[in-house]
Amino acid sequence: METELSGNNLKPLRLSVVIPNYNHGRYLQERISSILKQLGPEDELILVDDASTDNSVAIIRKFQDPRLHLYQNTHNQGVVETFHTGVHKARGQFLFGTAADDIIAPHFIETALTAFAQDPRIELFFSDYSTFDPLQTYKMLPKAVGLQILSPRETLKLCRTTKFLLNGHTTVVKTKTFWHYGGLDEKLGPFSDWFLWHSIAFQEIIAYEPQVLAYHRIDKNNFSRVHNSADIRQALLLKLSLMEMPLLKRFFCKSTLLYPFVRKNLIWALKHPCLWKVFAYTICMSTLKRWRLSLTKRIA
Repeated sequence: METELSGNNLKPLRLSVVIPNYNHGRYLQERISSILKQLGPEDELILVDDASTDNSVAIIRKFQDPRLHLYQNTHNQGVVETFHTGVHKARGQFLFGTAADDIIAPHFIETALTAFAQDPRIELFFSDYSTFDPLQTYKMLPKAVGLQILSPRETLKLCRTTKFLLNGHTTVVKTKTFWHYGGLDEKLGPFSDWFLWHSIAFQEIIAYEPQVLAYHRIDKNNFSRVHNSADIRQALLLKLSLMEMPLLKRFFCKSTLLYPFVRKNLIWALKHPCLWKVFAYTICMSTLKRWRLSLTKRIA
């Protein structure tokens, strides 16, 4: 059963922000307020509560804003399924999925939507981000200035030759593109969005903004930490090895992004011949990448 805080109509909207929440009541007042300040009248904020046992729902209900919609799971379903519930309710042309305990910069939404308006070919937008407690900034292209509009070939080259990769903390995607590429795969746990964003980026035009537009909270109970298990990492490798899209499999191998998964699962891979080519190709490309980065550092 789902309960909604405010009425919904069928009018299409510009942006849907979807937040799955489980026991993050202590962050919600600030989180909701900061997002609503950035939304226009043609946007919406969808909160899906995953059967929280704290005061989350009471805090959400305090907001009397027609752009805010609350749905409640009757039992705990997990982050991915809860997020999908919100996406199914979304009416926006663009979709931003975010955690209940993260923070976005005051100009994040405006920056993202301006990028889409600049080039209608763009299917996905993302930016740099920082963590706090401790503070650490992640800049994908340290020397980049201004919005970077990247073709699939350019994205793949950057992943292969630099430390470039997409993060889920600032990713805004066209809703139709999200579903066209299958949405999130629950079996991949915390890597489900990572896999989807890169699957899109290797095949579509994307935009990268080289400035920090979000702040990620480091917490031992984060979904990405609790569920980052060997089984999940192995499920991702098997999905790539068995999928019926050999070109996408080649893109992931060539990008070198699989190296951390490969390095931690070498012994396990010996029992799965379908993985041998993926592992061999990934290791070769990653070795070449490390050699290039080392050579560039010495020359600099």
